[in-house]
Amino acid sequence: MENLSNLIDDQSALLIHEFCQKVCFKINESKETKEEIYEELKSNMEEEVIELVKNNFTSAEATKMVLQGYHSPQKMVNKLSEIYKTKKWLNGKLLKLAAFCLIFSIIFISTFYYWNFKYIKLQAEQFFDLLPDTVEFIENGVSLETEEMIKYGVDNFLSVQAAMISIVEYEDAYNFNGEYQYIYNSKERNRLFEKEREHIFNFPFYGISKRIPNSDIIVEAQIKLIQLSNNILYFGIFLFACYWFLFSTWAVSNLKYNHVNKLQLAVVIVLLFNIVGYLFYVKRNVASL
Repeated sequence: MENLSNLIDDQSALLIHEFCQKVCFKINESKETKEEIYEELKSNMEEEVIELVKNNFTSAEATKMVLQGYHSPQKMVNKLSEIYKTKKWLNGKLLKLAAFCLIFSIIFISTFYYWNFKYIKLQAEQFFDLLPDTVEFIENGVSLETEEMIKYGVDNFLSVQAAMISIVEYEDAYNFNGEYQYIYNSKERNRLFEKEREHIFNFPFYGISKRIPNSDIIVEAQIKLIQLSNNILYFGIFLFACYWFLFSTWAVSNLKYNHVNKLQLAVVIVLLFNIVGYLFYVKRNVASL
């Protein structure tokens, strides 16, 4: 195979080298970036010179034409500065946006699981403690004291919207007809959650019962809970997917510009393992230098 670099004489190669050096000297970037710019710029200029030499120009003529096309080193610096400024801005924005998506995905997903599977259960257990546990409170149906306790529970437990209470005999508990002797519904919470009913919240009923000690009486209660809908979970998963995509894009871009070995393998590792894969491959690449 023909060695095309022989088409450029030493004087032309020196002029290209000096031009690239001046550009790298003036540009405000890291040493690694300057080396990258030097190699890429030198390679591009040499390729253009070679093409002109193939078209019957001398090496000196071709080099002069190429240098004129690139104008002055300062103009090249200005152009490259804009390119790298855009690249830095884009990389910075991608990473920040990825971090934003990750943080909020964790918030949405963890809130969904904590509220629906721990907090609601905890408040249901606390509401159970508010039910009367002595005969004195239910001798003539639901007493005023019991009503006040139920109101307190509904008004102060964030996950409870309403409660229905009934007093039944033990032998009638399995044949309960659904007639409640006291119902308390928080009007304020009804107004608060009215519009978001289907999109953000669900309102399931949770049944609890307490048998009064030393009696055959059972206090039946149905509490209407405020539960986060699956849309909260789905949105959290969507944000996490956005994070995965944005971080992978940022990571692959950085691996590409850092000239890692086996870039295709690096891309696959990052897509599969995300930040763990990125850190692993960066360390692996640095160790091989």
